[in-house]
Amino acid sequence: MPKVWVIGSSPMVGLEPSADACSLARDSSSHTPHGGLVTLASICGATAQASRPPTSKEAREIREDAKLFLTGGGWRVGGIRVSTVSSHYAKAAVRRGGKGPAGEMILHLRHGIWHEAFLGTDEFCSAPVPKRVLDDLGFRC
Repeated sequence: MPKVWVIGSSPMVGLEPSADACSLARDSSSHTPHGGLVTLASICGATAQASRPPTSKEAREIREDAKLFLTGGGWRVGGIRVSTVSSHYAKAAVRRGGKGPAGEMILHLRHGIWHEAFLGTDEFCSAPVPKRVLDDLGFRC
């Protein structure tokens, strides 16, 4: 049976939360029935993330270009991070509608267009992207 992780009110099936999802909820915590404190770090680990938020221009371009590689309409693109190892790589969380399919996209900037390098919910380490960039974007390879 696949694992189900819940960050906020969004369940994610079959994968651990990415470092970006973990950073969004980093300050969240909850009490266990036994009175102990469970922090998000116990789920996400204490990984450092050197990637950066996109500029306004990068965010607009990544949102527009990511949708070129997604079939159908209604896709939301968010949670964008740009690698500080190579600013030609970024990642974004994608979801179709409110409850549709979701995953993470790794994008590569070539000739002024952000191209899909990988789209999925796991096996990020198989993406044709340098390992240092994957680590920088929060994927544990």
